[in-house]
Formats: sequence, C-alpha cells, structure tokens
Amino acid sequence: MLEPGDERAGRWLRLTGPVELMRRLTVEDGSAEKLPGMTAARLEGYRLRAAAAEPRRDLAAVEEVGGRFVCPGDREWPSQLDDLGD
Repeated sequence: MLEPGDERAGRWLRLTGPVELMRRLTVEDGSAEKLPGMTAARLEGYRLRAAAAEPRRDLAAVEEVGGRFVCPGDREWPSQLDDLGD
C-alpha cells in the first residue's frame, strides 16, 4: 500500500516500524494524524489502498514462486538499498 519513492511514508516507516505504521494508517484513533506531514487527503488515500489490500493473498502468490517479503532492518534486507533513500 506504500509506493516506492514515497518519502513521507519512508520516514514514517523508519519512525514507527512497519507494524505500527500499518496500525496507525488503518485504525481511526488519531495517531495517524500526528505523523509528520500527514494531511486528511493523504490519510484518506492510504486508507483506501489499505482497504483494498489483500496481504495474505499477495504473500501466498509470492511464496508460490519462491519469494519472500523483507523490510529495511530485516536480516535479509540488502543494505545497499539503504543508500537509495526514501
């Protein structure tokens, strides 16, 4: 649900971690609005994409071809990608 090159989302990901960021973007408790640079329109866009996401289906499709999901900070994350920025 986050697009490559989304600098704000990259900062939020580093700030909160992936699980907490997903929680903030999908739960209406006011915590997402406190993220630096968040606007109502931006949050609505993230929530629309989150509602359409089917992570279990997507992960199953990736596993079928031998792939896996990694995030920055994971042991398997290629550290060279960190040089690309957000």
